[in-house]
Amino acid sequence: MKTVNIQQLKFNAEELISNAINNDEFFEVETKDGTAVVINKREWDVLVESLRINIDNIKTE
Repeated sequence: MKTVNIQQLKFNAEELISNAINNDEFFEVETKDGTAVVINKREWDVLVESLRINIDNIKTE
């Protein structure tokens, strides 16, 4: 996964975000306070659904 800092994000925001949306090229943004991960909504939905299924499976055990 690509890692950028805030300055790189500001300079390349449109390209980075477009690549995350269209090409599943997710990236991390490192700041003085920590790191954030940018993924597209489609992959976010897959992640949330996977977690929901796993939680439901744990509850039924």
